[in-house]
This record gives sequence, structure tokens and C-alpha cells, in this order.
Amino acid sequence: MREAGNPLSAWRKIMASQTKVSLKSKLRESNANYMDDLCDSIVSLSDTQTLSGVNTFSSAPLMTGIQRITSDAATEVLAATSLVDFAVNAASSRVVTMPAATAGRHIRVLWTVEQAGSDRVFTKAGSDSFVGNISTKVEGNGAGDGDAVAVTASTAAITVVDDVNIGSYLDFHCAVDGVWIVSGELIVDAVGSVPTIA
Repeated sequence: MREAGNPLSAWRKIMASQTKVSLKSKLRESNANYMDDLCDSIVSLSDTQTLSGVNTFSSAPLMTGIQRITSDAATEVLAATSLVDFAVNAASSRVVTMPAATAGRHIRVLWTVEQAGSDRVFTKAGSDSFVGNISTKVEGNGAGDGDAVAVTASTAAITVVDDVNIGSYLDFHCAVDGVWIVSGELIVDAVGSVPTIA
């Protein structure tokens, strides 16, 4: 029977934050060296790990870092965001400030409400740059009329003009610090409704 007031909760927190070497030492105090093998096989929060073998999930892992925009205002894309959902129209010109371009970061911007009122202006952080191409298509046009807008390294802002339809998206990928590689497809109402580059 455990003694009253035994601080198990505090002990568990301490053990969870230990490195493998520290865990081994603690476990030897009561469970002998056969616990070494167990410690070597687990992943702790304080050690560098390489996972080998085939890892499976009982269900598909979900994307985290979803930023749903429901307020008609300027937007700052957060550092932890991987998906931006524009779920509100832009009644007047709205600035969208991108986070710092850090190698390995990917952000998709998706329209789930038609942007019919005004434009959204994507701006970079600090000395970051945009490069890439943005494809546009005209809604309901069987000929596929549209355009491809080149985004060059001197681009400071990408203005997505009004009449952007549901299902449109932009992808921002960062392979090297300081550079956003931009691609995507905007479904617009007219050929003239292509993004402008400044």
C-alpha cells in the first residue's frame, strides 16, 4: 500500500523530462540493469532519435496548424500555420503578412468563400523574397482561357484581385531560408482578374 502523500505526479514529470542516461540511472536504483535495453528502445523528448522500420497509423494523421480566417481584416499568417482558409470575403483591400521564410516550411492558402469584394495583398517578412509562377483559369470557360503570372525575386507584394472563386489556392514552399517559392491556381471570373506583382 502506498504511503499517503506519495508525490507520484511530480516523480512522473521529472522522469518524463530525463535523457536516456538519466533514466537508466534512476531505474537502476530499483530495477537493476536489465532496464537498460528498455531505455535504449524508447524515444524521449531530450534525445536525438532515428526511427527505423515501417511506422503505421490506425487512422490517417491529421494536418495541424490550420488558420481559418473568418474576420474581414488584415491577416498575419502565424509561424506555426501550414494551412490558411479564407472563409470570408474581403470587403476592402486586405494585407496578408507572411511569416519568415524558413527552410522546410510549407503553407497552402485556400479560398472557401468567394473573394468578390476587393483584393488581398500578400507581403513578405523583412528581406525575404517571392519567386515562382501563379496559374489562373476563367470559371466556366471550356477553352481554359487564363494566364500564368511570373513572380520574380524582386517581387515585394503579390496582389490577388477580387473575383477569386472557391477552390482557388496558393502554395508557398521554402527550400532555403529567405525565399518563398510560390505556385498555385486561381479560378477567376475574367481573364483580366489575374494577380498583379509589385
